[in-house]
Amino acid sequence: MSVLVLGLDSVSYLNFDRHLPKTAKFVREKLDAFELYGYNKARDNSYPNQVLLILGLKDYEATQAVSGGFYDNLSTRLLWHMYGERGYRTMFLEESPHYGIFDYMSPGFQRAPADYYLRPIVMAMDDSPKITEDCNVSPVWDSRCRS
Repeated sequence: MSVLVLGLDSVSYLNFDRHLPKTAKFVREKLDAFELYGYNKARDNSYPNQVLLILGLKDYEATQAVSGGFYDNLSTRLLWHMYGERGYRTMFLEESPHYGIFDYMSPGFQRAPADYYLRPIVMAMDDSPKITEDCNVSPVWDSRCRS
């Protein structure tokens, strides 16, 4: 058995079905996904909602519990920690290394929170103009997106 938690921030369940029908079909049919019906946001913005799901703590509880700004002392509360204890390999990856749930306005983790922690690799790729030039892609987020 493998467990993959796929979160699409700022996308409602209905908009996921409407605007990402191929992704929805793949996740449901090929991955045989278990959907969290009734899962709703607790508060505005990503942090309070994702921390509640991933750590089981309210945002202010997590913020108060971090040591020196790092989340390492909360690593045993991470959703995937119990799987690691049972012998599963764990991985944590976010699409934006500079604006990750534990890294936005915080130093994040001193030690990798999972067996495979791809943030350092993704940061190096994101910061390398050579990657985007060779691949002929433009970043999904840049300063033009700021309000």
